[in-house]
Amino acid sequence: MFALKLATGEIAWKTPAPGCGEKPGCSPAQSAAVSVIPGVAFSGGMDGHLRAYATQDGKIIWDVDTKQEYKTVNGVVGTGGALDGPGAVIAGGMLYVNSGLCGVGWRTRKRVAGVLRGWEVRVRGTDGFGLVHSFGSASGYWFWSTCG
Repeated sequence: MFALKLATGEIAWKTPAPGCGEKPGCSPAQSAAVSVIPGVAFSGGMDGHLRAYATQDGKIIWDVDTKQEYKTVNGVVGTGGALDGPGAVIAGGMLYVNSGLCGVGWRTRKRVAGVLRGWEVRVRGTDGFGLVHSFGSASGYWFWSTCG
């Protein structure tokens, strides 16, 4: 992940992708479009991680792995996966990403259903975000939160 100075095109900061470790078939590529709120840039990766980077210095301040199975509101098991293509949508105090693909998995040849994940996001001034919460889409129960 790179940040550029708009006036000169110089690199303001850069943060390498954390990598996949020993996960088979994993790619650390961050090919999804970047989405930004004051103080935070969100970047999704092929490894299924959505990361929040401080826009001031590029430090990773939040990281969630969306590559897992989810019980959905209609009872179908959804499978999170790669965050590729469009970036996160930020609207109405919420952050949304489409995780995984719908169709037939190219490796497993099994039918898969991607998931839409959502988190509450509150901006704290212009220096960064305040709270990120994860709520169950079906139950509305709070799962976790973090402070920036």
